[in-house]
Amino acid sequence: MNATKRAIFITIYKILVKGKKHYIEPSVDALIDLLHAYHKTDIKRRWAFECLRELEELGYIIRRQRYLKNDDNEIMQIPSLITITLAGARKLYSQGVDGASRLIQEILSWIRRNDKRWPQSQPALQPSDARAGSREVMPIKNVLAEIGFA
Repeated sequence: MNATKRAIFITIYKILVKGKKHYIEPSVDALIDLLHAYHKTDIKRRWAFECLRELEELGYIIRRQRYLKNDDNEIMQIPSLITITLAGARKLYSQGVDGASRLIQEILSWIRRNDKRWPQSQPALQPSDARAGSREVMPIKNVLAEIGFA
């Protein structure tokens, strides 16, 4: 992780701590301004998006894209929700960021309580009830046999 990605990661953490929430919703422009003000780092939007993408690929953050429909029924994108994962909190702790151990404890308590702070997407196929005669998931050979192509 280079210095810019580390600066973005710490900026996300500081916004999260200051807002006292489990997620944040800064625009990329706001992140760029904060990087300039607090880390003396000047970057463009494309590099900010690239850094966020890499932080997400490393498993340190999770982003959820959001959209709104305006009065003309046009869909427009609004800033994504961002949260730090347990792996991200541990990475912050290993880098010596103040308060990261408290974030780790909070995330672990959410996990222990089965707290649904960040709704998970539903799997495409739900396991069905055995009494209902599950027909949703069956081998392709059986499907072809039922319709007469076997």
